[in-house]
Amino acid sequence: MAWWLRVLGTGAHAYTQERWDERRARVARDGWGLAMFAKRPAVQPGDRMVCYAAGSAAEYGEGRFIAIEEVASDEPEPSGHERWRWQMRTRPLIAVDDMSRSPALRDIGVSPKSLRQHSHIRLTDEQGRLAEELLRRA
Repeated sequence: MAWWLRVLGTGAHAYTQERWDERRARVARDGWGLAMFAKRPAVQPGDRMVCYAAGSAAEYGEGRFIAIEEVASDEPEPSGHERWRWQMRTRPLIAVDDMSRSPALRDIGVSPKSLRQHSHIRLTDEQGRLAEELLRRA
């Protein structure tokens, strides 16, 4: 199992509390979510993704991560979306309800600058386990 940091939203379309509430409602109803990628990801089934809310720094003073999801798809599939060409199903593991109470990226040693131009980056096992612990406490 590998750990990844995945971006929800974009610089132009911040991931707000409203968008987060809508996603949580859809995932609760369907039992799964979708991870979208611009390029075919190297993510594998069972990998875990720490979900970072793009634009959270403007709202809360620093970049925040709000959930951990497990990759449920066997392979990436074409999405039909022009920008986000690949998708994978995810299964929620841990999530905060209130984004203002979520941990900061700096708490796991990640700079938001490292995510520029990337939809996801690899994390160390230590960073992933720490993210999991911090979200459980939040």
